[in-house]
Amino acid sequence: PGMTGQVKEEILTRWGELGVSVMDGRLCFAPTLLRDSEFSTALTSFACVGLDGSRHSLPLPAGSLAFTFCQTPIVYTRATRAEIEIEYHDGRCQTFPGTQLDTASSRHIIDRDGQVSLVRVAVDQQKLAL
Repeated sequence: PGMTGQVKEEILTRWGELGVSVMDGRLCFAPTLLRDSEFSTALTSFACVGLDGSRHSLPLPAGSLAFTFCQTPIVYTRATRAEIEIEYHDGRCQTFPGTQLDTASSRHIIDRDGQVSLVRVAVDQQKLAL
């Protein structure tokens, strides 16, 4: 059976709170509805399942929040300016200023092709809800 209307609505509401959207084929992370209190206060870990079905645990520093989007782990950390860092499967890293990814990286995530292994988003803490 499919999702109930309420479950779908809650998921869409959560994406809104997390500030995840796709504009012109580019993933955008602008969590203006996210509360500061949702960020962890201590070192913790995030359990996720990879595209290949393997389970792994991602260490999370204090002041972070994690979720998956298209099975790609996304880690938000509070910062003084917004930027996004992509970790690719081959070990390369690329940083984008602001809140939007480029089209190519966005496509890799949405297509779940395994090229992107982690997205770290530095969230401008002044834009968070209180």
